[in-house]
Amino acid sequence: MINKLIIDGVQTELGENDKIPYTYTFATAKTHNVKFALDGTNEISAEAFKNCANLTKINFPSQIKMIKRRAFENCTRLNNVVIPSTIEYIGANAFDGCTGLKTIKLSKELTQIVGYAFRGCTSLTKIEIPEGVTEIHGNTFENCTGLTEVKLPEGLKTIYANAFLSCTGLAEIKLPDSI
Repeated sequence: MINKLIIDGVQTELGENDKIPYTYTFATAKTHNVKFALDGTNEISAEAFKNCANLTKINFPSQIKMIKRRAFENCTRLNNVVIPSTIEYIGANAFDGCTGLKTIKLSKELTQIVGYAFRGCTSLTKIEIPEGVTEIHGNTFENCTGLTEVKLPEGLKTIYANAFLSCTGLAEIKLPDSI
């Protein structure tokens, strides 16, 4: 469990029964920077930071395994995300509408990216899907109009309908032999 949370430089001590982040914990807050000071949780809850338009940076706990649905949806100023090596799952709409997101480095341990995860990330220019991902769900990168480069792993078996719908900057994708 997380027992310290640092938000915009202010440290908060959490009690034994406090569980952060719950669904909607920081939804619509004016938070700029979030750092989890002590590792202990294994997920970022659904919609925990949804609509935090001022959020620019997040430091994930080192043992986090999943980012649940809509966790960072519409965090429009979030511009660079490094997914820790422990994350295996990114939920539906997790970064949907993060229009300022320019770069994202995905975890090598990632096995599943659910549909709409990066929909509307219009500033995203390139993405490298890690080796462990065998499916790209429908609409995962829909309307990523700035996307010009996609690197797909050998071992990828399925790309579902509309995974790259309206990615108008994307001229070519080289499919791996495994598809």
